[in-house]
Amino acid sequence: MGKSIWCTWRYHLGTLAFGSLILTIVWFIRAIFEYLAKKMNDATGDNGCTRCLVSCIRCCLDIFEKFIRFINLNAYVYCAISSESFCESAMHSFLLMLKNSAKFFFVEGLVTYLTFMAKVVIASCNTIVCYFLIQ
Repeated sequence: MGKSIWCTWRYHLGTLAFGSLILTIVWFIRAIFEYLAKKMNDATGDNGCTRCLVSCIRCCLDIFEKFIRFINLNAYVYCAISSESFCESAMHSFLLMLKNSAKFFFVEGLVTYLTFMAKVVIASCNTIVCYFLIQ
């Protein structure tokens, strides 16, 4: 018990902190961009070109944030399995997903479909039960 707590404090909390730091840096960059976008909008008024440019940059930053979240999640999983450092785990998990991309996309689609069907079944069953309880 004590050894596992020591390993958690020694290795895994640093990994969590490093992944959180990367995500925080991305959020900070987005916050700076939103501040600059507001200042630019105040300076230029209702200019269509600047609105389009700001929207494109906002979209790119959103995609980048989602990519970092995806990499962080898979790096945490790979780190827990292999006990490698965060950066090595991120690289190996990304390469693993690239090599097996068809399998990952198939499983992701299957999970999405099954999750949707589970939500429909749960909602339907609750509706039927509540209908009979009200009667």
